[in-house]
Amino acid sequence: MKIIKTFLLTFVAVFALASCDSDDPSQTVQYRYSNNITYVTDYTTNASTSTEGAYYLMDFDLISGKVNIEITNLRLTLGGSPVSLKIEQASFGQDKDTGAAVVNVPNATSVIGGVSHNISNFRLSQSNAYFSAVGQVGTYYAISFELDNQYKVVAVAKSAYLPGSTIITANADGSVVNSSNRPYYSYVLDRDKSTATVAVYYLDDKNKMYPELAFENLPYTLTDRGIIINVEDDVTAKQPSSTASPFVAKAISMESHFDSSTQIRIMTEDNLITASLSYRAQTSDKN
Repeated sequence: MKIIKTFLLTFVAVFALASCDSDDPSQTVQYRYSNNITYVTDYTTNASTSTEGAYYLMDFDLISGKVNIEITNLRLTLGGSPVSLKIEQASFGQDKDTGAAVVNVPNATSVIGGVSHNISNFRLSQSNAYFSAVGQVGTYYAISFELDNQYKVVAVAKSAYLPGSTIITANADGSVVNSSNRPYYSYVLDRDKSTATVAVYYLDDKNKMYPELAFENLPYTLTDRGIIINVEDDVTAKQPSSTASPFVAKAISMESHFDSSTQIRIMTEDNLITASLSYRAQTSDKN
């Protein structure tokens, strides 16, 4: 019995909602992941590059605790031939801190069409985050592995919505202007332009609530840990209303670790906005 989920629920919830078939000893939940940029480091040259198009298909058997993973259209160099990989019957568990489903495979051999590849230090985590402001759940993947003792491969999410905590402090004396779990954030990467858009929703500085502030055309850098943005020039946020008062950031930075957390800092003339975001459920607002 196979269930294809477009929006990720926790395994417990999926298991509870799925109907049982006494003739089928397995109960499989299938997930698909293509919203990623592949960051590749070649150990032999120490050169790094990024490509797009990799597709991950995961079949989790909730009865046996095993997962089959297929990777297609993985490109290790720009313009290189696509690589296909398969990991079969890997065990999965749950991270006690984040609740993420975690797959760790120290070593595996993938053989497809007579082509063999060695996969080592494969790690996949799949997390949920609840957005209390809108009552929705987001899904996140962190995937990294080494291939043929030559390449380190990291799948970096091309776009994401991130919940967490926001604290606003005054530049003048460091006093807390506001602290809340209501705001959430997003980013979108444009690999061709090497620029990103970072947005914040429902930001409240006590003087005004901003439904959406989008900072566009921010240069970003990929690393084997994730995404780095550091802009120290004025950036005027795009807002839904063309008549809204301008919101100007004097500096904006983002450090996103693909496998754990993201921190965003936005400096204005008067305040410093610091967002600590993670791939775990946020269950309540703090106003």
